[in-house]
Amino acid sequence: MNIKFGLGLVGALGLAGCATSGVEQAHVGFGVRGQGMAPSVHVVEARVLDTRVNPMVPVSLESEGSAVAVTYGRTGGAGASTRIDPSSLRALSSRTEGPVEGSVVASTGASRVALEGNRYLLCWTAGSVEWGRYAMAQVFDSADGSALGEPVEISAPDVDVVGAPRAASADGRHVVVTFTASSGHAFELNAVSLEDAAPEADSRNTRETRNSEIWAQR
Repeated sequence: MNIKFGLGLVGALGLAGCATSGVEQAHVGFGVRGQGMAPSVHVVEARVLDTRVNPMVPVSLESEGSAVAVTYGRTGGAGASTRIDPSSLRALSSRTEGPVEGSVVASTGASRVALEGNRYLLCWTAGSVEWGRYAMAQVFDSADGSALGEPVEISAPDVDVVGAPRAASADGRHVVVTFTASSGHAFELNAVSLEDAAPEADSRNTRETRNSEIWAQR
């Protein structure tokens, strides 16, 4: 991870105007942290939903039928809402909202999503300001809270995550996670599509091979 630049956030918040929003392919960040178990999830798809977002405006995710609606703030004070496909992250529709107000500090805390099979997925931000912050995800058993695999880093290694990730699922199997990250002198809204990586569905060696292949594509 790159070392944080403390003034980057303040400078970016001074940006004004409305930039063009485009759905782009994002670098897939996928790394297993821990030892002894297979990863609990794997990244299926990753995209940049917007390249000019206000990190002080909380991102909201809601399932709408078979889609997931993402609402957020853009630089210049406007808001935006985009409906995306949970698997491909392709934009199904989008619209501009009225002016939105930000908070004093970026959102914090973990995001929890219920899954099929009496399980849940937890997403949070880890790391430090000095050495970089990254988004993590892990699946747990709802009955006793035990981990069902290792935590996985779901953000790219060349971005710094700002605030807390948000997650939603339209079917209890595929999970969409969004997080704001600094890239250069702007802030991007990133989205990743996650699937369960239960040990019984695959061997650990196969998952480790997949990790290496995804990193090699960068």
